[in-house]
Amino acid sequence: MKKALTTEITPQQNSTDHLLLKNQWVIILCGGRGSRLGSITESLPKPLVKIQDKPILWYTVLTLYKYGFRHFIFPLGYKGDMIKKFIVQEFEEYDCKFRCIDTGEDTPVAKRLQQCAKLIPERDNFFMLNGDTFFDFDIIDMYQLHRRKEALLTLSLWEPIDNGIYLQAAC
Repeated sequence: MKKALTTEITPQQNSTDHLLLKNQWVIILCGGRGSRLGSITESLPKPLVKIQDKPILWYTVLTLYKYGFRHFIFPLGYKGDMIKKFIVQEFEEYDCKFRCIDTGEDTPVAKRLQQCAKLIPERDNFFMLNGDTFFDFDIIDMYQLHRRKEALLTLSLWEPIDNGIYLQAAC
């Protein structure tokens, strides 16, 4: 029996809001080299770099899980075997579907997405984010806006405005 994932991360939502995203796919890009981190990523992929003793990817998956996501695709590249091992060890026993795809070490993002597309039913919506992402916005509100506007694409962008302070813009 698979168990529910628990964490201290708690989004602001109604008790049924998480059902909106239960069947939605999320693609978490985990293929880049993380070269801006220098020697840190020589032996470790950027999504596995630890913040307060947990890999960045741990926080990302748990936040998405709390919002209701249960279908995850990880297009892997640089040190992808390490990421896959982490996912299996940390999350495999939970009530989610995880798909790890080796998309090649130096494959552009568009090609990675093309390889993932065959796993997502045609015309289904999906979320995509980087494997080294921290975020604090209401995904459910964003998804409801996307559906209300019947948008082809909805983006949430963070623009640096001053020394590490970021401004969110949804379009």
